[in-house]
Amino acid sequence: MRESRDIIKVDPTKIPIPEKPTTPMEKPVGEKKLTLGDITNNIALAVLKSKAILDSESAKVKREVYEKDEILKNIPLTTFEITDVEVELKFLVGGVEKEDIVINVDSEQLTRAQNAVSSIKFKLTSKKLSEFLIEGKERVIK
Repeated sequence: MRESRDIIKVDPTKIPIPEKPTTPMEKPVGEKKLTLGDITNNIALAVLKSKAILDSESAKVKREVYEKDEILKNIPLTTFEITDVEVELKFLVGGVEKEDIVINVDSEQLTRAQNAVSSIKFKLTSKKLSEFLIEGKERVIK
């Protein structure tokens, strides 16, 4: 047996409109805002962590597979090199706080505000760290 459904008609002129528009960019008090510095630092850290995971997994394969085989155990440890990472970030500027730029990367808002979208391109390039021992002091890494 089929249920009957009431059709509700809504008069669009009777829908209340808030006095002040609300957007996802408005954060509750105390919620940390996303800054350009935060996002660029986190991208760099993600690449660094990815490299560490790759190196760790390579060492694991060497231990668990290569060293158990007479021929393979003479092959050097293989790993991957992440030399360059290019990033293009599109965002809306939300303001400046504590010498950093507050940004919004919400895709819906970026689409709606295409004329106000800012863009930054940057490249992360790997560089080997050098470790120095300074007499009577701690190790210094450059």
